[in-house]
Amino acid sequence: MQGETAEIPAKRFARLKGALRASFGLLVDVALPQLCPSCREPVDGAGLCPACWSKLSFIAPPYCERLGIPFPFDGGPGLLSMEAIADPPTYHRARAAVRYDDIARKLVHALKYGDRLDLAPTMGRWMSGKSVAHGALKRVKATPQQVGLDKSERAHNVQGAFRVPGAGKAEVVGRKLLLVDDVLTSGATVDACARALLRAGAAGVDVLVFARVVAGSRPPI
Repeated sequence: MQGETAEIPAKRFARLKGALRASFGLLVDVALPQLCPSCREPVDGAGLCPACWSKLSFIAPPYCERLGIPFPFDGGPGLLSMEAIADPPTYHRARAAVRYDDIARKLVHALKYGDRLDLAPTMGRWMSGKSVAHGALKRVKATPQQVGLDKSERAHNVQGAFRVPGAGKAEVVGRKLLLVDDVLTSGATVDACARALLRAGAAGVDVLVFARVVAGSRPPI
């Protein structure tokens, strides 16, 4: 019997393995229907239900050329916000997919604190498709949470917290990098990361986040 089992062709085994995986996936889909990650109502396929989707506030032009803060009117190309003029960031540009409002907050909290890693592909599709340099930037200092801190306290909290390790410099030197994060609040964390990348020889750093806090939205996380 052992000899007969060993002689099963590899292709036949692969087909059997694929059939079992498909059957198991169908069983899971039937037993555990997809739920909207915001309101937990059943949905067809991955993503938000129509009601939550309609409440998601995507950020589109016009916005600040430097910080990506949306403007209520179109003031022409290259217009900067007062925040960008008063306190220019270390990075070149920042863009966000959506405003940090009720729906975006639920998605971020589910991903960040609720171990809902299944949300990452959906949220990522609303941002960009770029190759990832996993070893380019490391946190080298544990810091308290930023929750409840003002802008200057946030900046001080993350000072010196990030560094490009020796093994990651090849992915940084001379390159224009896109720094990806979940939420942009004061910008202190991404500014500290951009500073570390530029010190290590990056040609430039832009920032892309899933959501950004906009005046009038809920308090930052």
